[in-house]
Parts: sequence; structure tokens; C-alpha cells
Amino acid sequence: MTFNSTTYTAPSGSFVANAAPQKFLVGEAYQADAYRPIYNPAVLDQYTSSYEVKRTFSYLSAEWFSSLSKFPCRVAESDFDLYAEKLVKLTEHTLQVASHCLLGPLRGAAKPCATTEVMARGQFSYDYFNFQAGSNAQNHGRITADLVTILKQRDPGAADYRINVTDTARGGQGINALVALLREIHEGHSQFRNQRWILDLNLLHDTSANTDIGNIESVKRTFSIPGKLDIELNRYPVTSLIVEDYDPALAVELVSDGQSFRFKPCAQAGSFLYQVGSEVRVIDSNDCYQTFEKLYSESITQYLVTSPKHEQDGVVWQEYQQK
Repeated sequence: MTFNSTTYTAPSGSFVANAAPQKFLVGEAYQADAYRPIYNPAVLDQYTSSYEVKRTFSYLSAEWFSSLSKFPCRVAESDFDLYAEKLVKLTEHTLQVASHCLLGPLRGAAKPCATTEVMARGQFSYDYFNFQAGSNAQNHGRITADLVTILKQRDPGAADYRINVTDTARGGQGINALVALLREIHEGHSQFRNQRWILDLNLLHDTSANTDIGNIESVKRTFSIPGKLDIELNRYPVTSLIVEDYDPALAVELVSDGQSFRFKPCAQAGSFLYQVGSEVRVIDSNDCYQTFEKLYSESITQYLVTSPKHEQDGVVWQEYQQK
């Protein structure tokens, strides 16, 4: 399954880390070149005018309280800033760990995976599959069939098979269901049975009371088989998963040509509250997917430009603007 992930953004500046990465705990699989560049994403010029600020007012003002029931989505610049920091760390980790296969369960994986692909500028790419309602046993046959196809295509034919899974999480049911299916595939197919699988799980989750950290963490002790199915769990806590709670910002549709399926972004209008410091802005967008791409990109750029851990060493933006 494919996912059109680079419709609106492109790599802009090139940044290198000026500090050595932490050691990968399972398999110690960091590549020799620990300083591979990452790129801040930027929205292409033709897609930058997708929204307008209709009005502004102060946070906790009377207008703020009266607006709470009118707008289903309320996000803050600080939410994007923290999410941006985690995406930078996720991109660096994914670049440094030598995974043979990168799995992107849609729809939760759409935002982190698509953005990090742009930030990696082709240095890695995900294999996407339909994982909607993935914890429902009725869907497991379809999901397993998709996974087996992907895993066989990416099989390195070596003793160790390194598999990256990147997703968002809340209750932990999805990641537990997915790893359970991966374990069944490992045990049930002769092509894989004698391999050591190393699962590199990367999960963005919010810090709300609805997030079940214990159940997320349980995936390691429940499904690990030392020396056969080793699991490394990397959690990326954020204040908000942002697009997970506002459908127009992750407006993707599943289309089929009769033989295969493809996820693609689709334009959906909407309005939301955007808090910047003590100011709240009412945003009207004719394409929320594009608008949120811009907000993510701006925060990632700001993080990299001001980060003492990174140094800009080039610009590639014109290579994409001129196409």
C-alpha cells in the first residue's frame, strides 16, 4: 500500500547533529555514520495560503470561554513545538538504526511517518498498511496478509531481521495487537522462524490521563522472546497528538483501483483555535491538511534553527521549488 506523503512539503535546510547519538539498546544497531543529515520540511509556495486568521482574543477571556463549545479543535503553538522536537529525535533515531523494514500502520502513522520521510530526504521510507480498527480481531486476517507481503519483500535473508514500527498510541491496544500479529507471523512462517527479529517500536503518545502507559509498556514483557523476538520500545511523549483529535487535519481517504489500495490526503475545510502565548486566534482553513502541514513545518524549522545540538550545513529548497 502506498501513501502520498510529500504532496505539500519538501526538504529545505540540511542540519547535522553535533553530539553522538545514544546507544541502541536491542542489537546495538547504530550505523557507523552517526551524523547523517536531517532536513527541516517547508510547505511549497503554492500551498502556503490555505488559511486566514478571522479574529483574535486573549486566552481565558470571556470570548475564549464562549468559544470552547464552538470549536472542536483547540491547539497551541507549544503543542507543535514539542511535537516538532520529538519528530526530530524520531528522524535521527530512524536514520541511525539500520532497520531492514519500516512499518507504518495507517492511520495513526500517517503524520509522524510522512513527516520524517521528508526530513530524511529519501534516506528511508515506510511500508504503509491499513491498520484501522487494528485491535478488532475481525480485521486481523487482512492485516496479517498485508504484513506478510511486506515482510517477505523486505526480508534481508540474514540471521537478524530489524523491523521498525512507528505509530501513535493512547490505550496501547493497537500496538499490542500489532506485535501479537508480528509474533504469530514470525512463528508461523518457515521463512522467518529461524531468524532473530528485532522490533524497534517508536510510539508518539500524549501525556493525558487517557494514555495507558502501563499497557503500552506491557508489549515488551508480553511478546518478547529473548534471542528470537527482541523488542526495543521508544516512547515520545507530547502534550497533544494534534491531528488524531481533529479529523480535517488528517483528512486521508482510502482509494482502490480494484487490485491495490492507496491512502492519500484530501482537502477538508475547517475552523479551529490556535493559541500563541496569551493570544488565541480563530483560524479558518480551506484545506486543514495543508494548514497543519505549515504549522508542523514552522515548528520543526524553529527547533532546528535554534537547537544548540544541531548545525545547519546547507540548503536544498530550490531543488524542490523549481520542479
